[in-house]
Amino acid sequence: MEETATPQPPKSSGVMAGQPITFGGVAGFGRSSWRRLFIAQSIVAGGAVAAVLILLFSAWLPSIDHAIHQLPDNGYILRGELAWPNLEAVQLSESRWLGIIAVPANSHTFGRSSDVQLELHSKEARIYSMFGYVPLPYEPSFSLVLSRPDAVPWWGARRPFFIAGAIATTFIGLWLQWMVLALVYAPIAKFIAFWGDRDLKWSESIRLSAAALLTPAVVYSIAIALYGLGWLPLEGLLAACGLHVVMGWAYVAGATFSLPRRTELAVIPKTNPFNHPTEAKPVEKPAANPFKDA
Repeated sequence: MEETATPQPPKSSGVMAGQPITFGGVAGFGRSSWRRLFIAQSIVAGGAVAAVLILLFSAWLPSIDHAIHQLPDNGYILRGELAWPNLEAVQLSESRWLGIIAVPANSHTFGRSSDVQLELHSKEARIYSMFGYVPLPYEPSFSLVLSRPDAVPWWGARRPFFIAGAIATTFIGLWLQWMVLALVYAPIAKFIAFWGDRDLKWSESIRLSAAALLTPAVVYSIAIALYGLGWLPLEGLLAACGLHVVMGWAYVAGATFSLPRRTELAVIPKTNPFNHPTEAKPVEKPAANPFKDA
């Protein structure tokens, strides 16, 4: 009877394809498929979208809604200049996240009580933050209606599209950012693999670098959500931003060193160069017995 051949299990690459939380899990994404990487990226990007929505609905949108309902009946920006019913500065909206002030006379007594403050001056808009302010001059051809009867329905009709745009921008922009950074980090991972005698192809290097950015993105998304809920100050959000960048670098290096060493280095046995090979001694035949009868 013929023996049936037992199927042999496929050879393991030495790295388990786990989750992108540990260095070994990130290294496993380098040896897995693009489909698995895209699924993981979609899950993380979905969490980032949820964090952005928390920030919008808890912090930014209420301030914008309140400011629009506080507009005068006949305010506007015409031919690059702000036209307002009176010259007194008006606080349209104020919160710890966003403040909006109209300053038609270019002078006011309001201090910066919000993390981000938008001021509408006579010939320019200014965005204030802890880093100073950025002037945005009105273009001579720029016109905008700032009257409450016109602005309220205008904003109400476009508010859902603004939210949808924020969702699409976060999801697509985050994915594009990951892939661009993966292409930037891939040569670095390749160099670390060469220096550390690790086996890493170019396609694997790109997938590994992209997976290395997932856990840092989760950390930053949590920080955005906590900031939107008011549980984290702006300084903490900025610290989380810097931390998630450093975490990405650490994951690229750590995951590369978690890869198995090169196959040829693992197969060649180590020998002692000081040992000389022993020569095989010829086997001597036993002598014939002279007393044996012929």
